[in-house]
Amino acid sequence: MVVAGQPVQAKTMGLPWLQGLDLTTDQQELMEQLESEYVPKIEAVLFPDQRAKFEQAIEDGYSLRKAFKSMALTKEQKSELSATMKAVPTQELFAALTPEQKKEVFMKKKELFMPTPDEIVEKIEAGMKAKEKFAPDAPGSEMAPTAEEIGEKIKLGLEKKKEFMPSLEEIKEKISTKMEAASETKD
Repeated sequence: MVVAGQPVQAKTMGLPWLQGLDLTTDQQELMEQLESEYVPKIEAVLFPDQRAKFEQAIEDGYSLRKAFKSMALTKEQKSELSATMKAVPTQELFAALTPEQKKEVFMKKKELFMPTPDEIVEKIEAGMKAKEKFAPDAPGSEMAPTAEEIGEKIKLGLEKKKEFMPSLEEIKEKISTKMEAASETKD
């Protein structure tokens, strides 16, 4: 038996940024209620093979966006999923979290939605290939870098950027320090 207010590990299939978050029993019940209401609506939009792929993607830690992007959705499905996702009462969800939990969620969400270097390269390659179809013999096209060369430069640039980027722990520490300073000024 779990006493109200005691932390419980969050296990939320529909909201991957809440995975592993220490929740009170009340918070966990709210998450389960939202999940039981909205995950069936999401799954109802998907075809049976898409549902299996969606569930596997979520289990693999994909964000909802990446999970949906990994499937071939029709325009109607995209529209219905968008409407369903907009209906999720996120304000109620985040209002139930403590400042520390909100900070943790923010950091996880940031990681989940940040495109990978490979995703960036893939988009550039797709754009350049589409451009080549329209102007393969344009002046200067023989000197233009290839999609692979641009992709390599971007990967190198992102790796260099990581050298100077603070770690998640450093960011969390900075946020904690500012939150403590703000709470001290209120007292």
